[in-house]
Amino acid sequence: MKDLEKIELRSDEVQEILTRPPHVLIRYGISVACGIFLILFAGCFLFKYPDIVIGEAIITTENPPVWLVSKSTGRIKELLCREKQIVNKGDLLAVIDNAANTEDVKLLDSLLNKVIITDSIFHIPIELYAEQYELGNLQSAFSGFTKAVVNYNNFLSINLTNQEITALQKQIAGRKDYSSSLQNQLVLRENELAIAKSTCEREESLYKKGIIAQAEFEVAKQAYLNSQQSLKQLQTSIINENLETVQFKESLKKLTLQYLQNKNQYYSELLSAYRELIASI
Repeated sequence: MKDLEKIELRSDEVQEILTRPPHVLIRYGISVACGIFLILFAGCFLFKYPDIVIGEAIITTENPPVWLVSKSTGRIKELLCREKQIVNKGDLLAVIDNAANTEDVKLLDSLLNKVIITDSIFHIPIELYAEQYELGNLQSAFSGFTKAVVNYNNFLSINLTNQEITALQKQIAGRKDYSSSLQNQLVLRENELAIAKSTCEREESLYKKGIIAQAEFEVAKQAYLNSQQSLKQLQTSIINENLETVQFKESLKKLTLQYLQNKNQYYSELLSAYRELIASI
């Protein structure tokens, strides 16, 4: 067996492979690859990859806390909540030091929620302006509101313009009935005139035939003329009545417009004072 291996190792083919040096590309290629590998290996010690990225992050909850900023500065007079307390919209959390009585302000706020101010409905709780309150800096806004309430209430209850409007409406209604009566009289006067004219023409025909005397004809003619004059006077009265009715209606329009303007003015002042008081609270 050993003899066979020796024979195979010493064969010409094996000797040719073992004695022939490697190709140049193989020798330099291995050297280059080893060099690159050594450079990368050395670079792992010299160059560090920044695996730590520095940045900012905000961690919050599903319902994050909210910053409350007061509209005025000062020391806290009353703290009405505790730490980690769940609060709802509209809850009173704290009171900044001021001259007002907190209970009076809370009562005033609850009464203001009952106020109804619209074009058709006006409701103000009597306790709102019948009681005395300690409101401090709110006093000027509250005084302006109560003044606007009194002015608007007086306007609605004892407004002279509204009384004049009511009186004019009654006069226009009365003149309408009077005008209707004049129209009925006009029909009667026209009938009377037609009869008087017919009588006058008949008397004139009889007079020309010599059947009646001139005096009788003149009486009929005078009656006809009187009917004409009476009809003219009635027509003039109707025209004057229509003109006066138009004037009354124009006066009614002006008073109504004046009433609406005054009402809108007082209403705007009241609504503005109400909103200002709410904002001040």
